[in-house]
Formats: sequence, structure tokens, C-alpha cells
Amino acid sequence: MDELDCSNEALESEDEPLDTVDLDIKDEKFTIRVADFSKNEIKEIRKGKILQGHETQIEELNLGHNVIDKIDSGAFASLKNLKKLKLNDNSLYKLKKSFFQGLDQLHMLDLSFNKIKTLPEDVFSEMKNLKKLILDGNEIESMSASSFAGLDSLESLSLDDCGFKNKNQTDLFEKMPKLANLSLRGNPITEVPLAIKSLKTLNSLDLSETNIVELHSMSFKDEVKLNYLIMENMKYLATIQKCSFCGIDIETIILSNNSKLSYISPDAFGIQSDDEKKTETVKVFNIENCNITVLDEDLLIWDNLDDDQLHIGGNPIDCSCETSHLLSGFYFEYKNSHVMPKCKYPEKLNGKLLKDVEISDACEKMNRKGKWQKFAEILIFFLFFAGLSVGVYYIISTKKYLELIKTTPSGTPVHYSNLRNSANPDDRDALEADFQPRPAEV
Repeated sequence: MDELDCSNEALESEDEPLDTVDLDIKDEKFTIRVADFSKNEIKEIRKGKILQGHETQIEELNLGHNVIDKIDSGAFASLKNLKKLKLNDNSLYKLKKSFFQGLDQLHMLDLSFNKIKTLPEDVFSEMKNLKKLILDGNEIESMSASSFAGLDSLESLSLDDCGFKNKNQTDLFEKMPKLANLSLRGNPITEVPLAIKSLKTLNSLDLSETNIVELHSMSFKDEVKLNYLIMENMKYLATIQKCSFCGIDIETIILSNNSKLSYISPDAFGIQSDDEKKTETVKVFNIENCNITVLDEDLLIWDNLDDDQLHIGGNPIDCSCETSHLLSGFYFEYKNSHVMPKCKYPEKLNGKLLKDVEISDACEKMNRKGKWQKFAEILIFFLFFAGLSVGVYYIISTKKYLELIKTTPSGTPVHYSNLRNSANPDDRDALEADFQPRPAEV
């Protein structure tokens, strides 16, 4: 057997919830890889009291949704092969380095939704191979760069809803040289934290549900390495200023469900700039359910976007000459959109899908140009046909065609003798010499 399911959901309805993980398993052949003790009433974890005799078999241990408020020093030390440890939704208010002794093989630690207020120095340093750390939902009042010391292998850190607001702390993440994924969702920050500037391996950043009002040229700077940015459900985000994303090799930008976002600078990505900070790498751009009326044609290199990965549904789009590149016949059909984009303005196009709107219907200038072009084509054809008709009529009515037939030469054959007779006497000998057979070369 690989899994031991002792979660409250797996127990019989008449059974009392478990208050311990110290179970005595009589069957010596019984093997455990995954042990689930979630949703019980376990209050403490004691050293040497976790499934005795099977400790080295366990790779995943789920202790989530209990009432744990005490952990003995070295409580998990006997679990030599433990890879995943879930302690989420408990009552831990204090962390100690000794809690995690012996967990040098641990890859994932979930401490979310406890009552942790402080992250002491070196508290995670025992876990040299930890790749993912989740601290969501703890009102952390004190943490520093030293709190994350020793996490040389950490790739993902989640600090959602932690009350994090120190935007000026520049060195907070510098002890995690491999950190690639950072989530700060739901924190009361008003600016992009300066601390992300030190992350040279950053791949994705989630700043959703924060208090940021605008993005500007100093928000990320060109030294930030970032491929994936999520900023959804922002209560206050209203504008994205010039060069907000300049010099960043970013591929995916998710800005959906920001009801106050009404302005994106035409040069937000530096496409209109002359310097080398143009961002031409965007492949996915999502601004669904915002308050955008116009997207400038030079905002992005539209051809570089992945197949139909422009998501603009739920915005009050002004279908006009300024947005003609978003309409039928240009770049997009919006096949992958969650919300199909519609025109809000002008009134005559209100509610019409962008993919069904002809450019000439939205842009009178284009419509007039099209009409004049058609008129010119018809006029040229008419003049050509009229001229041809007049010419034919003239030739037939004046019988000129008979003269043309009579004056057409029957064709005098041209022979060497004609050339010879017409040649200049002074040139005749030279001409004859040219046409005499040459003696064979010796």
C-alpha cells in the first residue's frame, strides 16, 4: 500500500477525529508513501511519535486543517525521505529552526494560514533542498533577508495575504539565488517592491489584489528579469504610464478584472522610442474586464503575439479609426478569449462583436477612401473602354482599315546578296573576307 488516508473525510461518520499521528500499525508488510491526517483534531507533534516503524517510508505528510500549536524539536527528524510537508490551517504562532531538523530532503513546505507573526533568522536553513515555500495568510510583522538564509535551492515563494508592505526593503529576497516564482497577492503594497530588483532568476511575479495605483517607468526598470506578470483584481490600478514595461523581456501579461484601469500609454512598452529598451517579446496580453476604450496601434508588435492571445473582452471599446487594427480583417479573431470583445462606442455599433465589425463601418475616413478608390477604378475603366470604342468606330467609319491592309509590306527577304549590293564599296572586300571559310588551324 502506498497511501494511508486518515483524514477526517475518510473516517467513518461515527468515528472520533484523530488527535495524534502516533498510530500503531501491526502489519509489518504495510508500506506508506503518503500519509494524510488532515481535518482532524491533532494538537501537537511529538518527536519519535509519527507512525513508528514506517518513518523512513513516508514521502508526503499532510497535517493540514488541524489545531496544531506545538511541535517538538526534531519532531520530523526520523522522516529521512520526506519530500512534502503540509502544516497549513493550524494554530502555529511561532516557528523555530529546530522544528525542521533532519528535513534536508524536503522539497515543499506549506505553512499557510497559521498565526505566525515573526520569521526568525535562519529558521529555514535546515532545508537545503527546499524548492517551494508557502506562507500565505500569516500576518507576518517581522521578516528580513536572514529569515530566508540557507534556501539556496528555493524556486517558488508565496507570501499572499501576509500584510507585507515594506516597499523600500531592497535585500529581502537576496538569500534565494534561484527564486523564479514570487507571489505577493493580497498585500497592501502601493508600489512594486524594490526587493524584486535583486532577483536575477525571476520568471513569474503575482501582484494581484494589491493597492498599486499606477505603473510607471521606475516600477520594474530594465534590470528586472521577468517573463510572466499577473496583476488581477486590483482595486486601485488606474493607469499604465510611458515605458512601464521598457527593457523587460516579458512574454505574458495578465491585467484582467481591474475595473479602474482606463489608460495604457501608447508607449508603455517603448515601441515608439528610439532607444534599445523596446519590449518586443510579449506573446500573451490579457486586459479583460477593465475600463479601456482605446489601445494604440503601436502599443505592441501585434504579429509577435501567440495565436489569438489578445484578450480584451469586457472593455468599453471605442470602435473607431484609432482601434481599426482590433477589428475584422486585421490581426485577431479572438478565438481564445474568455469574454468576446464588443464595441461600446459609437452608439450605432454598441454591442457588436469586434470580429464582425468592418473597418469601413467604424472609420469614416477609411470608408471615404474606399469609395474614392472604387470610383477611380470605375472611371479609369470607363475612359479606357470609351477610348477603345471611339478608336474602333473611327477606323471602321473612315475605312482606314483598308489602307492599313494595303500598306502592310509583304515582307522582302533579306539575303547576303542584298547586304553585299548595299554595302559601301570601301567595305565590300572586308565584308567578303568575313564570310569566307577560314583555313583549318595548324
